[in-house]
Amino acid sequence: MNKTKLILLIILLVIFSSIATAVIYFNNEVYQIRSLPMIVEVKNKIGIGLYGGEQLNFGIVPRGGASALTFNITSSKDVNILVLKKGNIAGFITLSENNFLLRKNELKRIETSLRIPMNAEFGNYSGRLIIILRNV
Repeated sequence: MNKTKLILLIILLVIFSSIATAVIYFNNEVYQIRSLPMIVEVKNKIGIGLYGGEQLNFGIVPRGGASALTFNITSSKDVNILVLKKGNIAGFITLSENNFLLRKNELKRIETSLRIPMNAEFGNYSGRLIIILRNV
């Protein structure tokens, strides 16, 4: 098994265990769990990431650089929202809001800011935002 497959397997196991832990912890209070992939490449140049609506692609960002993307969240009923950051990208991510009440049919725009530290290794970073919608 090569290094890339091993890293991917570990990331998937962490994501699965995180979701399982959240489901057990919140028990019947969980209304829905959504998962939004995130990716960035740290390189000595800047590049644009394409957004297809199914992932947050921050593109190519240099050391010390930053990027921001937004996503919308809505629900057909009142829910409490909790967002968990997972993967090796998690330490680079800041959310404009977390742990808040979302009213029925309200549209909430969440800004996801990414800041790459000067000491970050060049390479690809990935992870997921686990969005937990809990019954009010």
